[in-house]
Amino acid sequence: MKKLSSIGLAIMLGCSLVACDNENTADTTETKTETLIYATNAQFKKDYEAIQKWDKFSKDRFQKHIDIMTKKLIAHKPPAKKITEEEIDELIDNMQQTVEETSDALDNLDIKSPDFEAFLENKKEFYSRTEEMLTTAYESMTKSPEEVLEYKAKVEKIIQELIEIRKEDEKMDKEIKEKYKFSTPK
Repeated sequence: MKKLSSIGLAIMLGCSLVACDNENTADTTETKTETLIYATNAQFKKDYEAIQKWDKFSKDRFQKHIDIMTKKLIAHKPPAKKITEEEIDELIDNMQQTVEETSDALDNLDIKSPDFEAFLENKKEFYSRTEEMLTTAYESMTKSPEEVLEYKAKVEKIIQELIEIRKEDEKMDKEIKEKYKFSTPK
C-alpha cells in the first residue's frame, strides 16, 4: 500500500510538472502576439499623447505670434501712420521663427508609430501654407491699393487650400482618436 501511494504520488507529481510546463509553453505564439500588440498599443498611446502636447504647444506659439502682430497693427491704426517695410520684415521673421520652432518641435517628438506619418505630414503642410499666407498678407500691408488686390487674391486662394488641409486634418484626427480609444489596453 505504501508503494502504491508512492507510485501514485510520483505519477501525480509528474503530471503536475508536465501540466505546468505545458501551461508555460503551450500558447507561446499567442503570448508573444499579445505582448507585441500591447507594446505597439503602448507606443501608439505614447506617440498620440506626444502629438497632443505638441499640438497645444504649437497653437500657443501661434497665438502668441498673432497677439504680437495684432499689437503692432493696432499701433498703426490711424491711416496716417502706415506700417513700414522694416516692421513687416520683423513680423515675417518672427512668424518664420515661430513656424520653424513648431516644425522642429514636431520633428523632435521621435514618433515611431507608422499610423501618424500622413497625419504629421498634413500638419507640416498646414503650417507651411499658413506661413506662406501670412507672409503674403504682411507684404500686402506696404503695397498700393492696386497691388493689394493681387495679394488679396493670393491670400484667399491659400485660405481655401488651408480649409481643405484642415478638413483632411480633422478627418485623420478623428480616425486616430478612434484607433487610440480602440487600442488602449483595458
